[in-house]
Amino acid sequence: MNWEALGAVAELLGAIGVIVTLIYLSRQISHNSKQLEGSSTIAVHNYLRTLCEELCANPSLWATVRKANLDWLSLSEDERSVASLFFLKEAGFWEMSYRLHKQGALDPLVYESKEQYYLVIFQSPGRRKWWDDESIVLADDFYQEMTKKLDARTTSSEDFARNHSYWVKGE
Repeated sequence: MNWEALGAVAELLGAIGVIVTLIYLSRQISHNSKQLEGSSTIAVHNYLRTLCEELCANPSLWATVRKANLDWLSLSEDERSVASLFFLKEAGFWEMSYRLHKQGALDPLVYESKEQYYLVIFQSPGRRKWWDDESIVLADDFYQEMTKKLDARTTSSEDFARNHSYWVKGE
């Protein structure tokens, strides 16, 4: 075998090696993406569970949030502070889910379910008032996009109270 033939064989083997490496790397990237999506999904569910546990463990917070859902302006200054912090936690969670979704790190079905839920709950009169007046810490792109979606929905106070009675203060 001459040197030219040997060089051609070496080039062929090198090309095959590059192709095998690229296939391996693409599979690794795909695997890592699925792991990231799974980790993000777990984090989203854990955070949501924490929010629910916080409400269940604190009857005063639960009562304030329910009252705030119906009428933000009826709250005392202390109640507004408490409700505002809780609403901020929820809106922050929603924004975090939005960011993960935009990065492709959260399953679209998981994100859509959270977005649909928050579009409903932030339609309550009190939360919508908070959203419009108090949610300054949310990133502008998220705030603008979700405000458009909130504006496109039409739910009256009575509809909200009737369809989501567990979220409003009982008499």
